[in-house]
Amino acid sequence: MNKFLISIIIFTSFSLKLFANPSVQARTGILIDYHSEEILYELDPDTQIYPASMTKIMTSIVAFDLLKKNKLSLDDTFVVSKNAWQKGGSRTFLKLNSEVTIRDLLMGLIVQSGNDAAIVLAEGIAASEEDFAIQMNQYASSLEMKKSFSIVLGSISNSFSSHSTLHSIAVD
Repeated sequence: MNKFLISIIIFTSFSLKLFANPSVQARTGILIDYHSEEILYELDPDTQIYPASMTKIMTSIVAFDLLKKNKLSLDDTFVVSKNAWQKGGSRTFLKLNSEVTIRDLLMGLIVQSGNDAAIVLAEGIAASEEDFAIQMNQYASSLEMKKSFSIVLGSISNSFSSHSTLHSIAVD
């Protein structure tokens, strides 16, 4: 019995050492205890990152907020512009000049991570990507996401992208 107990103690202390300094294959990372908010692990948490999906999540949050306020309906439609239609990256393959319901755009945005769906929503809600970027920044600020979310207009592609840090996203 004593040999068994000693084996468990040795195994447990060895296992704890393995997890104390994990080997992570990433540029940046952070692990925070949900209950205590103690930072358990961090790897360059203040390095600036460009979380593209954060922009899509904010796009859907703004759309759902407008649905909740009855300023939009799931059955409303927006027209697919040439700008949205020709965007690269992940797409929902919307047809140029077609009318697409908010329901289908949200499905394309959330399920397929479609850049084209995000742009059609942005243009339909705020007339342009630029105006929508301003609206998202204001919305993020109202949610007290002052450090974790910011949209900037790209000078090369004239589209928007977000930038933040993992520490800001986790703490905000």
